[in-house]
Amino acid sequence: MGSMSITVNIAGIDVTFGSYRELIANLYAGLHQKKECITVGYVNANTIVLSREDSELFAALNGFSALLADGAGIHLAARLLHTTVKGLWSNNNATDFNFEMLRYADEHSLRIYFLGTTRVSLDLLQKRITERYSGITVVGCSDGFVDIHDASLPEMINRTKPDILMVGMGSPIQELWVNKHKEDLNVPLTITVGAFLDYVSGYMQRAPMFFRLCRMEWLYRLLIEPRRLWRRYIIGIPKFVYIVLWQKFHR
Repeated sequence: MGSMSITVNIAGIDVTFGSYRELIANLYAGLHQKKECITVGYVNANTIVLSREDSELFAALNGFSALLADGAGIHLAARLLHTTVKGLWSNNNATDFNFEMLRYADEHSLRIYFLGTTRVSLDLLQKRITERYSGITVVGCSDGFVDIHDASLPEMINRTKPDILMVGMGSPIQELWVNKHKEDLNVPLTITVGAFLDYVSGYMQRAPMFFRLCRMEWLYRLLIEPRRLWRRYIIGIPKFVYIVLWQKFHR
């Protein structure tokens, strides 16, 4: 991804760490050249755990053009496995990065298609984009309740001619969908964004700045949605630690 970025293999998945400025510059260079369809995803501790339990997800992730680091857990793992990472880009965060993407799209008058979340959230999202990012043209929106095997959706997206496709259907569905249809999509840049569409729309509230500065957005999400997320964090974090330590001492 560039001379100042670092790629670390974590549990068989190459994860790229770098400054937002450099990562965005590299992605947009590829976007403007439009020589190939670039697919970008994010990897956090939960992604690693899921990929170890789901071979289809593991294969899908390795089919992406680039996988960017997301969150404190994945950064700590990289520091343990690759000491050069220490002290560099210690707060790579998918949500912040995606907002930078929107700012760039706004400045360069790009066309975006949003795929994911609910119809209610998408309606709010379109309103927010119009109010805050007047340079962006929203060429289409589809909710996330789709058949992963449906070939008509990529065709519909292509007809709108977006510069960027943001896919927010949650992991692992979004990664599986992108990997399955990447050859069908005629979109310069496709990026999986998880719950980001709900943050933009205001349908979900992001963690207060205190949690973000402490790099504990995960704890805020757990406090807000304990019944849905307790397994991911209470069980998933120890699994992730075990996976990383096993790699550290058995390579």
